[in-house]
Amino acid sequence: TAYDMAVALGFGAGASGLIIGTYYALAVPALSLVAWLTKPWNQLHCWKICLCCTAVIGAAQLGFMVVAITPNGKGNHGALFLALLLLMRLLMGFASNLASGINKLMAQKITP
Repeated sequence: TAYDMAVALGFGAGASGLIIGTYYALAVPALSLVAWLTKPWNQLHCWKICLCCTAVIGAAQLGFMVVAITPNGKGNHGALFLALLLLMRLLMGFASNLASGINKLMAQKITP
């Protein structure tokens, strides 16, 4: 869990909350970007954006897993590992919110 990772890195419940919450930190900018990216409407362009977002989500998830399974006790790098975890969660959340917004618009545009 996020709490276990935070404790293993030498932090407490606050860091756990940051790990969980950073996923949603860029939700509003991502949704604002959806409005800008979808005007004028181009289905192929939107599909490519969603495909890129999916690749970013996968890469960020892989990076998160690599950082999360790194053995503890590798010196005093807890703050660096926490920063990397937070960065991966920011990337996942931003790309996920962007793809979700565009996918919903694509479904609305093709539904009669």
